[in-house]
Amino acid sequence: MLIQILLVLGFVLALWVTLKRFRQRVISLSEFLAWSVLWLGGAIVSILPKLTEYLAAIFGVGRGVDLILYAAVAIQFFLIFKLFINLEKTERQLTKIVEQNALAVLSFPRSSSDDVGNPESDGSSGLRRTTPKDDKNGDESSHSQG
Repeated sequence: MLIQILLVLGFVLALWVTLKRFRQRVISLSEFLAWSVLWLGGAIVSILPKLTEYLAAIFGVGRGVDLILYAAVAIQFFLIFKLFINLEKTERQLTKIVEQNALAVLSFPRSSSDDVGNPESDGSSGLRRTTPKDDKNGDESSHSQG
């Protein structure tokens, strides 16, 4: 009995978070509906555990718990596949953005006073950086910018 109460509270909390994300436009209507069905189904099964035995008999599975485990594994495989597809899509979009930025930097005309990208410049004021070979004493502590 206590486990049923805790499960129902957990499913209600999950449903509330799903609704909140939908209102914030983080998830779409179809995602909201899919998650809501999952949370409500879990709550119903928690309240009426004999329902899983009835459904298991319909699907030809021995026990209701087995049916839940099979369904959970199938749902997890689907969600992992969806995550993989989204990750691949994001990587392609990132690659495209990086390529576009690189091409934009390469095609941007530079003036002769522009030292951006010059390793001898600090990139902000056009001042030349000193290196140990530029220092007559060879003492690194006497190096200064400017």
